[in-house]
Formats: sequence, C-alpha cells, structure tokens
Amino acid sequence: MTLIEQIRKTIEQRAQYARTRDALRALPLQTQIDLDLNARDTDAIAHRAVYGH
Repeated sequence: MTLIEQIRKTIEQRAQYARTRDALRALPLQTQIDLDLNARDTDAIAHRAVYGH
C-alpha cells in the first residue's frame, strides 16, 4: 500500500468513525436505554465498529 493509499484509508476510517459515533449519540434516549448504551460507550463502540479492535 502506498503512502497516499494509507493516508486516504486513514481519512476514510476517521470519517466513518465520526459518522458512527454521531449516529449512536443521536439515538433517542429510550433506544439508548433499550440497547444499554451510555455516552461513554459510544466512542468505544464506534471505534470497534470501524477499526475492529
């Protein structure tokens, strides 16, 4: 993978992480409660969803 490809991949992953995190945070409160989510969990969940670890 070239440097440019790696930079592009990193940028794409960061954007996907931000979209996923924001979507989780935008869930209605009742849905968050049903899924047992809290604000601290959304960062970790989004990170795992995008980066896989």
